[in-house]
Amino acid sequence: APKVLSLAGLRARVIGIGDLYREIQPGLRSTYCCIVFATLVNQSQRIIVQSMLPLYAVRYMQLSPSQVGMLFTISGAVIFAMMIPAGFLMDRVGRKWCTVPSTAIPALTFLLIPLTRNFFQLALLIGISGVAQGLSLGSLATSTYDVVPAHVRGRLQALRRTVAELGSGMAPLIGGYLANRFNPGVPFFAYAPLLLLSATLLLFVGKETLER
Repeated sequence: APKVLSLAGLRARVIGIGDLYREIQPGLRSTYCCIVFATLVNQSQRIIVQSMLPLYAVRYMQLSPSQVGMLFTISGAVIFAMMIPAGFLMDRVGRKWCTVPSTAIPALTFLLIPLTRNFFQLALLIGISGVAQGLSLGSLATSTYDVVPAHVRGRLQALRRTVAELGSGMAPLIGGYLANRFNPGVPFFAYAPLLLLSATLLLFVGKETLER
């Protein structure tokens, strides 16, 4: 009986998610799916940077702990500096001007990080990645608010973040396996196609949601 009840409960939850999804206007459902996937990929790439970058920097580039700390300081400073410009772009130009670069730029930097040979090259790429992270802060959430109806907004936002957290929770495991099996640069190569796919979907499938 408990097994039947648990299966029935799971089925009810799946049906409930489907009902929530159908509350979105049909023309905006694909946009919501693109935003959910972009959130998952963005969350995952941040976890990969936090977990794999120190391994790569120390093991393959022989950087000191202070240099690794400086990389994250550079990233944080750039992200902070991008907050106001990102808000301006979202409100005045368009949501896509933030959401698309926030996944397209990391795709490029993820391909280049394993090819770096010194601290300055790596710091430049981390700074560029910080620009992307600054653009992503709030832009995906704002785009979701544009897409979903007000009466289910909280639940669909929660669903988007739940999917993203599940994906990012797997990122350290996947990244650790690839780093152990090959080297700490491989996880960056592995996630680059997902970032590129996300940017492509946001650009060509997702709709611009800024009302003019």
